[in-house]
Amino acid sequence: MVFTASKNTAKPSIQQISSEIPDDRAVDSSLVSHLQSLSENLGRINLDNEEPNYVESTHWTAILDGISELKDSLNEKVEPENVPKTIANIQETSRPTLLCPEEYTISKHDILAAIPPKAVVDSLVATCFTHAEILYVLLHAPTFQKQYESFWKQPQSTPIMWMAILYGLMCMGTHYEFFSVLASEKIAAGILPIESQNQVEMFRRKMIQCIVLGGYTKGVPHTIETLLLYLHVEFLGKPDSPTEFWLLLGILVRLAYRLGYHRDGSQIPSITPFEAEMRRRRWCSIVQMETMASTQFGLPKMIKESQSDVAPPHNLFDEDFDESTTKLPESRPITTVTPSLYLITKTNLFSIFGRISELTLQTTQAPYAEVMTLDKALDDFQKNMPPSFKMRSMTQSITDRPELIFQRIWIALLHLKCKCVLHRRYLRVGRLDKRCTYSRITCIDSALQMLSLQNMLYGESLPNGRLFQEYWRYSSMLKQEYLLAVAILCVDVYTDLELEDSPANPKYPVDKQSRYRILDAIRIALSIWEQEGGESLEAKKAQSALQLVLDKAKNTDASRRSRQDGSSSSPHISHEADSFSFGKICDALLLHLMLIQVFRNRLLIFTSFEFSNARGGGRA
Repeated sequence: MVFTASKNTAKPSIQQISSEIPDDRAVDSSLVSHLQSLSENLGRINLDNEEPNYVESTHWTAILDGISELKDSLNEKVEPENVPKTIANIQETSRPTLLCPEEYTISKHDILAAIPPKAVVDSLVATCFTHAEILYVLLHAPTFQKQYESFWKQPQSTPIMWMAILYGLMCMGTHYEFFSVLASEKIAAGILPIESQNQVEMFRRKMIQCIVLGGYTKGVPHTIETLLLYLHVEFLGKPDSPTEFWLLLGILVRLAYRLGYHRDGSQIPSITPFEAEMRRRRWCSIVQMETMASTQFGLPKMIKESQSDVAPPHNLFDEDFDESTTKLPESRPITTVTPSLYLITKTNLFSIFGRISELTLQTTQAPYAEVMTLDKALDDFQKNMPPSFKMRSMTQSITDRPELIFQRIWIALLHLKCKCVLHRRYLRVGRLDKRCTYSRITCIDSALQMLSLQNMLYGESLPNGRLFQEYWRYSSMLKQEYLLAVAILCVDVYTDLELEDSPANPKYPVDKQSRYRILDAIRIALSIWEQEGGESLEAKKAQSALQLVLDKAKNTDASRRSRQDGSSSSPHISHEADSFSFGKICDALLLHLMLIQVFRNRLLIFTSFEFSNARGGGRA
């Protein structure tokens, strides 16, 4: 189910919107006075002695910071629970070693001696290429195959930085192999045996040793792809991205600039067509990663689009070109789905996202016409994107691979996120100024649709769902998009409740239908997070904020009903009471359905386990 705007609220066309918008001084003075506590801010600063940090106003915590009750909940410390070490949290107690490298006395001989037998490495590398789609951006599969075979023939002549890639693949392969076994057995979580934990840690440390020993600061061959892979290795499966991720990404960006990755290889005669194409893929991957990280951490972008002239990658299979290619073939049509097509599609969207990020983080108010120009660019992108990546229902995706379905959902979420970030600044002003009604409705609708996708994904990620076996790869990545959506909706509802309850604003336009629609979405999102559990501290803070908003809505409705009962001698049930009661009935029905689903899932797991034992099967 996808949430849409109520039929009674019509979106104005872009042509009807003025190119400029008045500031808050033009709005009713009593309303402005009441909104002071909810006004825009320049960001959020936390002076905690243990980990002080600053985020821009677009970060989800800064959005909620304008409400005192929610601000207090965000400032509360959330301690991680004491849980046994699993493959997902094995590295939680250690910092990325690359930022503070130890005094390594290890030699290349030691690095080679630690490599497992070829049969073990073959299995781990094959598993990694099967599950990690990022590899088709970082590495050219046929070329890597040749390098891999050459390594086993002459390991001593292999560059140490390339060995870092091999160790990274073995580390990721161990992760994927473990979670794939759990998924195939319909088990949502499990504890990795200590032997496997030690193996993962050994691969990770050997990769770091290779990076340091290989001289990564000098930008030797294979450095960029190795560091890209290292970022995935270091934080694979972590519920939250720590600050170190931003710092490591900064190292990668600076090295990429130093190596000229921001200039298209066709402009440099010494770079072959093969190298130029691989550099395009990696640079686009870096740009996308950095754009997402800047939004996640609430900080300005390091990469400026105006400083790069890199063309999008070609829509080609790896088999279409190699090191001997003197001229790249023409791109295949967008109806041909190659591993590069997904990267190309995201590159086009991230180009717009980068411009939106720069516009919204300006220290001065940008003209409203620029906002609408970027809004049209987003609509054009959606209209012209490859057909394979256009969003469709699960019933229309019966023959599609789970990986392709996730790619569609991810692109849809990114598109909605861009809409939210672009129009969020006009969320309040759009209540009173008709010229900004489009921005207000678009922002709310986009946030509701993001939570609708979360609801759909949650249902399909249960043990009997179509996406269960692949969901573990994406759940942590998707969380940040949901946090932005709930932050926007929480602020809108909270503002609505505060202003309606204030006698100083009798002219305030109340949209109760929209409010209860949002409250229903918030209830479902909170229920999903409570069901999923997990170790994400950010998600726990968001749950606290959601509960505060729901409690305030409940108390406001109760207070209003009490006033109405006191002013009327005859029994009267308000529309608000009807809506709230209906919401409670929906909650009860949803809980009942979830309990049935949980029982069915446990029965399915038990039945599968017994069937496996009866056959004498199962994986050791």
